[in-house]
Amino acid sequence: MGKKDLHKNAGFTVPEGYFESLENRLSEIPSREKTRVLPLRTKLVPYVSLAAGFAILLTVGNFVLRKTTTQDYSLSDLDNEQIIYASSVSMGMSLEDIMDYEEESADEEDIINYLIESGTSLNQIASLE
Repeated sequence: MGKKDLHKNAGFTVPEGYFESLENRLSEIPSREKTRVLPLRTKLVPYVSLAAGFAILLTVGNFVLRKTTTQDYSLSDLDNEQIIYASSVSMGMSLEDIMDYEEESADEEDIINYLIESGTSLNQIASLE
């Protein structure tokens, strides 16, 4: 077989009347313009799942926070040195100033005057005595 014989026999042929009946065959295919109607339940599933997840997170978080115990401190739980330290830190005193102050001996009247000057309420001072 030569190259010429291969070329004549190779390839595909179009059936007779293929293109004449093509338009009729295409019109027989149902149109795809039909809209698909989804039930309301199918549309709401993602939103309901998301809301349920948030509700679970809030419930668990609330449970954990309520079980966490916090301890409230009052001035009656602290001794005089701790009160002086806390009030001097809040006033912005340096550590050196606090150490110098601790080296000096202070009597109860000095401590009360210091607390009054630092802005401690009279109720809190009275509860210390």
